[in-house]
Amino acid sequence: MPFDLRRLLACGASTVFAAAASLSFAQAPAPGMEKAADFRVLIDEQGKLKSATPLDASLGENILRAIVGAAKGVTFQPAMRDGQPANFESQLHVSVRFVAQADGSYKVELVSASLSPQAIERKPPIQPRGIDPHKLGAYVVASAVVGSDGRVDPSRIKLLKSLSIPGGEKDLGRIEQAVLTALAGSSYSPDLVGGKPVATEVLQTFRFCVEDCTQPAEPDLSAEHKSLPRIVDADAQPAHVPASLAGHAAAGRGKPLRFRIAIDAAGTVTSATPLGEGDATLVEATRLGLRGVHFFPATVQGRAVSSEMPVSVPVRVENGVAQAQFDSLEFDVSLLSLPGPRLHLGMRQGEVHARLHIVTSGDGRADASASGVDSLEILPASSPALKHSVQKEFDETIRLTRVEPVQVDGKGIALEFWRSYYSTFCEGRGSCDPPQGAAPPKDPPMKLPPGIELARVKP
Repeated sequence: MPFDLRRLLACGASTVFAAAASLSFAQAPAPGMEKAADFRVLIDEQGKLKSATPLDASLGENILRAIVGAAKGVTFQPAMRDGQPANFESQLHVSVRFVAQADGSYKVELVSASLSPQAIERKPPIQPRGIDPHKLGAYVVASAVVGSDGRVDPSRIKLLKSLSIPGGEKDLGRIEQAVLTALAGSSYSPDLVGGKPVATEVLQTFRFCVEDCTQPAEPDLSAEHKSLPRIVDADAQPAHVPASLAGHAAAGRGKPLRFRIAIDAAGTVTSATPLGEGDATLVEATRLGLRGVHFFPATVQGRAVSSEMPVSVPVRVENGVAQAQFDSLEFDVSLLSLPGPRLHLGMRQGEVHARLHIVTSGDGRADASASGVDSLEILPASSPALKHSVQKEFDETIRLTRVEPVQVDGKGIALEFWRSYYSTFCEGRGSCDPPQGAAPPKDPPMKLPPGIELARVKP
């Protein structure tokens, strides 16, 4: 049952699926697999996708055809020229998820879409020499105007935000100059409105990172800059993707909302308290909506009892409207603290595979005596001293772990769950190679004390 802020409470299903009937692949996509591709596209005066030419064919014809098929189900806000709808030619970046169906076919779920001028030559900034690699960690965000000839106008490049890690501030000016030089040497295929090239202001984010890849928090931008790219010609406006497919709303979904809810022995929600932050209007509307959700109550040895537990409510964004998906509500372990171990200690390059077994007591704190590291592997093989050091880091991680407590029949209950770590390290280089070891198997399902069942949503 979706929750529609425009109508407060509405019935019916909500999807942003674009069905791809009877897709066949040389190699079947893994369930939930995501793929993304860039296309040179033409959008007509009605906002419909008329043509799409892939800029990279490496994904294969069938997957590219599926991505285009999903994009063709989107109605864009048409471009405008002299106040009238006009066709629009640009680059479209599309991300999709393949969803396996019971009959062996697939549906293609549109994840996100964005329009921007097509880069022909995007020169990377040259990292300045003589900077201590331990102190090179920075973000630089800049805007630039791409003229109707596709060239960047050096006089119209703006540095919007520049941040560095502590100790690196003195080198920030040289990093900014490297960004300015790189942008000035870049070129694009300009967008076309009504068949005519237009000048467009674009946004670029540059990340500088060496060795431990320590970086400052990503800079926040104003609403004006987040809206880039935009056409700067006064008589033209670009086409726009629907709000539901903006890059920040992956799969048409916003960030799930988390609540602590109390449910009585009849399965009625008696209270809902928000956990964490979110849009105030959506959080309040969802809190009220939760009071109308009916549950099968928690049980102890088959007897219905009251309970309190944290839950996660998925949020879908459709046509610019946020909807809470109560029918997909689920119990959320809600980790309050699971600190990351300092695995880089003594490691130059390699991988760490570990699985933590965590048992929490009724107050949500980890029980160190019942918890531990189920498995630990370091690739390539390391010294016993290094493995012992990493083991101690994981032991400390477990000790500091806390979860939102779960109560059944007025008492806190123990929870038993597993968490896997699969990390790569590459000191002295800008990026790590892909992991070489086998991916860890899926974590086992969480366990509850014998005879206890948590409340669950009624279909």
